[in-house]
Amino acid sequence: MKSDASSKIPRAISRTFEYALLGMLTAGYLAVLGSRLLDWPAALFGAAGLILRVLITSGMVSLQIPPRVAGALALVYLAFFPVDWHYVSDSFLLATVHMVFFLAVLKLVTAKTERDYGYLKVIAGLELVAAAVLSGGASFLFFLAIFLFCAIVAYTSGEVYRGAA
Repeated sequence: MKSDASSKIPRAISRTFEYALLGMLTAGYLAVLGSRLLDWPAALFGAAGLILRVLITSGMVSLQIPPRVAGALALVYLAFFPVDWHYVSDSFLLATVHMVFFLAVLKLVTAKTERDYGYLKVIAGLELVAAAVLSGGASFLFFLAIFLFCAIVAYTSGEVYRGAA
């Protein structure tokens, strides 16, 4: 969410929204990781994407990926999906989880508009659904509680920001 530089309230609300959205994504990521069915390359890639977005949100890193490059990367992964399914993961479910994580990280590091943030909310929900399918432990409930708290903060701060703008 872009904020008006002359007003500190929308900037603070915008930051709160972005960090709450990061909390949703992190809770979904950790819930899938807690299922112990995620392989280490996908786990490291997801963690790297979350850390990079924290650095971007805090202003420590400036990363500009052109939309055409992001679109090309997404299409390349869609072409790689059957290879992942048949030769790398050997499982449709795990290949789909890999694809969701790749697209999540790609959208995470390129998000700038309200539409992008809407996609990230959907991706965070998909991560939680994947964790519900893959996980059999009680740790899922802990991550679900964190996800719900962050979702409430994200939706509330998003509405306050739109009202203040």
